[in-house]
Amino acid sequence: MTIKDFFVYSISMYNKKWVFFPQNEDSIQYLSQELAISKISSQLLLNRGIKSPAEANLFFEFELESISSPFLLKDMAKALKLIYKKIDQKGKIFIYGDYDVDGITSVGVLYKTLSFFYKNINFYIPDRVREGYGLNFEALNRIKELGGNLFNY
Repeated sequence: MTIKDFFVYSISMYNKKWVFFPQNEDSIQYLSQELAISKISSQLLLNRGIKSPAEANLFFEFELESISSPFLLKDMAKALKLIYKKIDQKGKIFIYGDYDVDGITSVGVLYKTLSFFYKNINFYIPDRVREGYGLNFEALNRIKELGGNLFNY
């Protein structure tokens, strides 16, 4: 990392607004003791709206049937149609994901799943320092250079 990169990264981090959830020490202590978990884990559960040991157990030991349908996401049906069309055309599919833990994990899961059915799959994870967080034009241009173009049908 160059001095310039470090400076740009430092400035971008400086301008971020950190939002902390309110903490209720009694609730944290209660969940921590009842579930035999750390206070940090208890706070994370509370941040997700999980307030009781019963809710926490449902969260930790869920049944596959209890997962919400992915079709509740906006435009999921349209996205699937685009993917199917690209597969029919034998086109290259790129999966875009952020560099954080859930971004990398979701890219891995989707890549492995799609690769089971189709082999012309690639992925793109942006450079944290140069490209920042989220979808960006530099990444889309790079994906296009690599042969990806979901919108070329």
